[in-house]
Amino acid sequence: MKPFRLVDARSAAHAVELLAASGPAAQPIAAGGDLLDLLKEGVEGRLLPLPDILVNLATARDLAGVSRVGSTLRLGSMTTLADLAADADLQAAAPMMVEAIARIASPQLRNVTTVAGNLLQRPRCLYFRHPLIDCFKKGGDGCPAATSEARIPRALFGAGPCRAVHPSDLATVLVALDAQLEVIGSTGPRTIRMESLYDGAERNAAGEAALDFGEIVTAILLRVGRPSSQAFEKATVRGANEFAMASAAVAIDVASDVIRDCRVVLGGIALRPVRCVDAERLAVGRRLHEIEPASVADMAMPSARHLSDGAGVVTVAHALVSRAVARVVGMRQP
Repeated sequence: MKPFRLVDARSAAHAVELLAASGPAAQPIAAGGDLLDLLKEGVEGRLLPLPDILVNLATARDLAGVSRVGSTLRLGSMTTLADLAADADLQAAAPMMVEAIARIASPQLRNVTTVAGNLLQRPRCLYFRHPLIDCFKKGGDGCPAATSEARIPRALFGAGPCRAVHPSDLATVLVALDAQLEVIGSTGPRTIRMESLYDGAERNAAGEAALDFGEIVTAILLRVGRPSSQAFEKATVRGANEFAMASAAVAIDVASDVIRDCRVVLGGIALRPVRCVDAERLAVGRRLHEIEPASVADMAMPSARHLSDGAGVVTVAHALVSRAVARVVGMRQP
């Protein structure tokens, strides 16, 4: 592994200063579970240089912890998954986030993995991770996965040079919860919608997140009290330490037995969480007893049905959506 220098950041603002001063030779590091694997395996390319300096975010005390301000829950970006799952306010406001955390990796990893680290991990594509293959995400030409017969996850939605999938379960959940992200960079702080974080990921050769160089995520913002019913479902080959074959997050808001808002989001099948807008429209405005979970799932999947190599994943995703919808509707039934 190439030697690097670890520099401790005292705060989020200090981390930004360190990154700006060091330029492309520096990268931020959270818990390092993903980044250190890439460094140890020598994964590099024209657009993925090995860093000389790692800016340690674990020492920035203002990046960790959960707090509530009015109707907003603020999750510090360096808060561990275990600490998030144990927080009473989060359990009440976002129970499906706690569900998702329980399905991520293992207890040992959840005790060190951070929420922003989970959101910003790189694709688990075998070609991207292979040190001798120069794929699109490392500055090469084209995507070997697009024509490969290898049994690796490939995007069923979206179009672009990269056909990998994003591995974050929390990203899927946070899009369904309409979360926002606080980020800070050299031009100051800003807030972006979680749904926009991976805009253009399939065509962005330098990464997946729509963050400027030197920007870091400082917190995730959640509304308290809405949506009223939530469910997360995930299919994996193994019971632990496994990324999703597919996942589904469903959230509904109900008033007088009528669905006034609905979010259906698929994960593990694209380089970003996929909102199933047609499925959401089918549910909004209907009474709970009128909702047929299978019909909502049918509306979620049509754009992927023509992909014969993804037929198995489509079937699994359809079942997950149907199951999650049945659960959220059941939560509201008398």
